[in-house]
Amino acid sequence: MDFVNNLILLISGQGIVLAFFIFLKDRSKRNRWISSYIFTFSGILIYWYFTFWSPTSDPVLRIFRGDLFLHLFLGPMLFMALEPISKWKNHFIIPGALGVLFWGFWIFLYNYLVTNQTWEGLGFTYSIYLYINFISLVPCIWYLYRARAYFNSRPNKLLILSLGAYLLGWTGSHVMALTTGYIALIDYTLVFTEIFFFYSTGYFILIGSKKPGYKVESNELDKIISDISDMMKTDRPFLDPNFTLQSMSESLNIHSKKLSHVINQGFGQGFSEYVNSHRIEEAKKLLISDSYQKHTVLEILMECGFNSKSAFNAAFKKHTGQSPLQFKKAAIPVS
Repeated sequence: MDFVNNLILLISGQGIVLAFFIFLKDRSKRNRWISSYIFTFSGILIYWYFTFWSPTSDPVLRIFRGDLFLHLFLGPMLFMALEPISKWKNHFIIPGALGVLFWGFWIFLYNYLVTNQTWEGLGFTYSIYLYINFISLVPCIWYLYRARAYFNSRPNKLLILSLGAYLLGWTGSHVMALTTGYIALIDYTLVFTEIFFFYSTGYFILIGSKKPGYKVESNELDKIISDISDMMKTDRPFLDPNFTLQSMSESLNIHSKKLSHVINQGFGQGFSEYVNSHRIEEAKKLLISDSYQKHTVLEILMECGFNSKSAFNAAFKKHTGQSPLQFKKAAIPVS
């Protein structure tokens, strides 16, 4: 298996380079977070290599479990890439505190039970480590759940699926460790599945998207993204069925082609998808609102800015994975 392990190290090294080029390509907030997301995953792979897979693995690395700390931040990084206007402190404080708590507890436990202790102590410590890891996956699961609303464009889908693959691989490997023991073929299959999704995402971001018609500097890009978000929250123009890219460009005094590029870069969506995502969020609120229980779906979709029931149903299904009635039934259980 040395060849496979060395191949993983080589691939993770190119992942670091890939993250660097994504950062250089476009220094918008979205791309900076995508770069950080892929860089962190690559760092976890490199850590695994020198801790477990290298023939000269360093036992010190097994004490200071960096992966226990790093993967807490994958979920927040993903969400910041999907919604770059968010304040990063709102998403990193709790995972950071959990990381310090878990990391400190693990180091204390390892040193207390393993140093000059029996192998039984080592086995017990490893079991505790597995359980801590399962708990530390909660932020990833939470952010993966929140990210479902952004599953509406190819870059976003790849980003979300990459975190899903990581959760599947990590959970699968640890479940095997707790039950059947280490099974190399399955474990490596899970690792390469994670690698495929993370680096496919990176290469698509780097070379798969269309070249922009406008060169927008990162500071200007971030300002326009902020202006767009403020407009959508304050003025709620998406409620107007006649709201178009041209009308938004006139309101913001930005050329429509430049604005289209900014929306694609900043939100990972086309204009129509971006506007519809706001309309669907509004529809979801109205569908479960007590004051709208006597309104028909047609009345609600018209109030949210849609002018066609078929377009509304298609957009709602795409954004939520459910029909409007299925969503309503799930959100309001019959008493």
